[in-house]
Amino acid sequence: MKKTLIALGTTATLLASVMAPASSFAAPVTQETQRLINLAGPSCYNSGDWDFSIDYGGSGDETTPQALCKGKLKVTGSITGQKHEGETSNSYSSVTVYVKQEVWGRDKTITSFKVDLKNGRETDISVSVGSVELGNYYLDIVPNSPQGEYWSYEGSGSFSIK
Repeated sequence: MKKTLIALGTTATLLASVMAPASSFAAPVTQETQRLINLAGPSCYNSGDWDFSIDYGGSGDETTPQALCKGKLKVTGSITGQKHEGETSNSYSSVTVYVKQEVWGRDKTITSFKVDLKNGRETDISVSVGSVELGNYYLDIVPNSPQGEYWSYEGSGSFSIK
């Protein structure tokens, strides 16, 4: 009986917050509220996969968020850049990879790193991000194509928590 009342009370509280005026959502989420949201979330994992693809002239791509447990995060994988057909093959480009955490409002950038690429060659990456909290993490990849050149980019890899 007590559990049913607690569940009904929680449901009523959630419904009241959903039905509240939009202006009540303008206040920032407190650290305690974020902690409770994380506790109520689904299971977390010690690893997850990522992949992306950016067409010629594209402005960037984000990977699918992964629910990761608390621990030391490492990002590994490979990225390839391909210059548009007909242009010289000895060119270089780069991408900037942002490791981000989904949070209420603007997502938090945990770290970023630059990956230098040679046309058509796969480049391996292995970056220790450091300690992270329970949460949803993803990569935001932004190309740094040389002025006036068209490149496509693709990559895949994994997240791991130790």
